[in-house]
Amino acid sequence: MSRFLLCAALVGALPAGLPAEGEKSSKEEEVIEGTIKKVDPSAEQLVITVLVKAGKVPADRVLQVIASTRFLFDSAGGEKGKEPLSRKEAFKDKRLAEGARVTVRTDGKERLLEVRVSPRSAPGGK
Repeated sequence: MSRFLLCAALVGALPAGLPAEGEKSSKEEEVIEGTIKKVDPSAEQLVITVLVKAGKVPADRVLQVIASTRFLFDSAGGEKGKEPLSRKEAFKDKRLAEGARVTVRTDGKERLLEVRVSPRSAPGGK
C-alpha cells in the first residue's frame, strides 16, 4: 500500500516541473546553420539567413547576443576555433561579417549561446 501511495505522489509531482502547452522549455536549445545577413553591434544582434532545403524560401532570424554568448572562429585549414571570444571582441573581428557562414546555438528564445563562424570558401570572396 505504501508503495502505491509513493508512486502516486511521484506521478502527481511530475507535471509541475513541465512548461505549459505552447510554452518552450528553457532547455530547448536549437542549432541553426546559415549565413550572416547583418551584424548590428549597437543592438547586439545578428540577422541570420537560415539554410533551408531546396524549393523552400530562406528565412531570416534576428538573434540576440547575450553576455554569455561564445564566439568561435574556425580556420581555413579546417581547424576548429578553440579560444572563444567575448561579444565585444567578436564584433570587432572582421570575420564576423555579412556573408559569413555560421552555425549558431540558441536557447530556444532567439538568444545566442554560441556562434561558430566558418572560413570563407574562396580567398577574399563571399
